[in-house]
Amino acid sequence: MRRSLPLVLCALLACGTPEADGSGDVTAGTTPILPDTQTVDGVLVMRHGADAFARAPRWVLEDAPSVVVDGGAEHDLSYVYRPVPLSDGRFVALRNIGGAELMLFGADGTFERVLAGTGQGPGELMAASEPIVLPGDTLVVVDDPSAMINWYHPDSGFVRSERGQANGSASCFDPTGRLADGRLVAIGNCSSNRMHRDGTLRAETPLLVFSLGYLQADTAALVPGARMAMMTVRQGDRAFETPRWVRLGQFTTVTAVDSTIVVADGVGGYVLRLLTPEGTERGRIEVARPLLPVSDELRQRVIDEQIRRLEERTGGERMAITMDEARREIREEPTADTLPAYARVMPGEDGSVWVIDYIVPGDSTWAATAFRLDGTILGRVTGQRHAEGGGSGPVWFGRDRIIVRELDEDGVVRFGVYRVER
Repeated sequence: MRRSLPLVLCALLACGTPEADGSGDVTAGTTPILPDTQTVDGVLVMRHGADAFARAPRWVLEDAPSVVVDGGAEHDLSYVYRPVPLSDGRFVALRNIGGAELMLFGADGTFERVLAGTGQGPGELMAASEPIVLPGDTLVVVDDPSAMINWYHPDSGFVRSERGQANGSASCFDPTGRLADGRLVAIGNCSSNRMHRDGTLRAETPLLVFSLGYLQADTAALVPGARMAMMTVRQGDRAFETPRWVRLGQFTTVTAVDSTIVVADGVGGYVLRLLTPEGTERGRIEVARPLLPVSDELRQRVIDEQIRRLEERTGGERMAITMDEARREIREEPTADTLPAYARVMPGEDGSVWVIDYIVPGDSTWAATAFRLDGTILGRVTGQRHAEGGGSGPVWFGRDRIIVRELDEDGVVRFGVYRVER
């Protein structure tokens, strides 16, 4: 089973929490916030109090983007996770839904050309992983259905292909971080990664460390996966148990900075676990930030929105189940008791670790925090969401700029590049 819509939406939404830090009138400082440290069972624990975010330096995002990456109607960016910056200021972006397309954009954000389109020929794509940028701006894209590793260059286009490993790795283990030795890290995002042989659900999911093309992939550890639960689904007279993502539940994300794997699984609250490439825990960053309860009003609001989108999406299409049954499934899907500790963890271009707050549906802003691997809070930045439910939020963090996914006044997805004043 491929990643479900909720997982994809969470990745796109930069889903994050309000300022629930109980800080009162605490004033933001101008210097980084150092943690209290203690070694517990050989693991360095770096702790911050509940008011740490309120005391942290507040970095300022410019009011308007300096660059807007926009593909227009012809090269729709709705299903693009993020544009990847190149060394000369240009961008590449991959779209998988509605036809695979690897697109090149200029430094001014305007569309230049398609580097790879949909197909099964040399250099063409069917369903690919996010582009990996190598030194010299060479791009590597792994196409899962064809099990091909494709190399491209923004100037010359397709360069060459090599046979990879045909095991579904690219779709279930999208690279989310790169170690100093060039190896990639990812967790299993498919529900199949969570099932025991007897059909029961396990809490853990594999954390992989692998080379390009998944030719050498090692399971470094089993880590707590995105929250899932079994529920009964009916199709006609048939009823069976199937795993479902927990509504408003915590998703597990990982990244890599230097030679450290950072795991954000929400176990124990706002906690980041620091692992060696072999999967051994060497450190833990903790912030005493309380988890917010999921109210009945919020739960119902999310259900109503899911049903509305279902009815808009299906229209007159033939469905394997009736609309009444689809509505029942949405209403009965498991819902978390508390909101997630955070949305996701991402690497910073300067070696920092960025953690994006969970955005409660209806919030008009997003926020993110930059940490060092020694637990120091470097600063926090807040930005405006340009449309409710449109997936607005940060998708890439540079030294002095942040790329934000947003909607324009016509509801069209674009990506703004914003300067940050520290």
